Amino acid sequence: MSIDPLFSSAKSQQLYKEGAKFFWVHNTGPLGCLPYSVIYNSDPNNLDGNGCVKSRNNAAQEFNRQLERKLSQLKEQLPHSSFTYVDVYSAKYRLISTAEKFSKFGELNLCAPITTQVPILTSRSGKVRSFSQQYGNPCKDPSRHVSWDGVHYSEAANLWVANRIVNGSLSRPAVSVQEACKHV
Repeated sequence: MSIDPLFSSAKSQQLYKEGAKFFWVHNTGPLGCLPYSVIYNSDPNNLDGNGCVKSRNNAAQEFNRQLERKLSQLKEQLPHSSFTYVDVYSAKYRLISTAEKFSKFGELNLCAPITTQVPILTSRSGKVRSFSQQYGNPCKDPSRHVSWDGVHYSEAANLWVANRIVNGSLSRPAVSVQEACKHV
């Protein structure tokens, strides 16, 4: 997906004219680290050292580069505005890479079972049929899991990420939420 439709000049100009001056923009996280990505792309040659799907993370990083470039353009177009770029990708990748070693998260697998319909083309009839495949089991301690359904981060993981974002250390410019709110 291209960044331009998301941040068209007309949309940004309209927000700006209506008084929006302070923007806190989060990039996307490491999509290749989500359990659903790994379930469907489990070839070891496609995984990085943390078990994340390289191609999906490369796509997420390209999206983030385009997003940051677009924000630079918007800063020039809207001179009395303030854009803070928040690097959620780094926070979440750090969580994934340290989850089992250094944090309270002991489980990178799913916290709740998910069931998917898998289409199968039968060779004789040429018809497509599907069967259900279940991944994951309900967990006993959800606070020890990064993802509860393979796509969404658990409450505990989101809190871990938020605690690393609010101080501004993962923002460009480095502005804490508390400081940003003083200017509103």
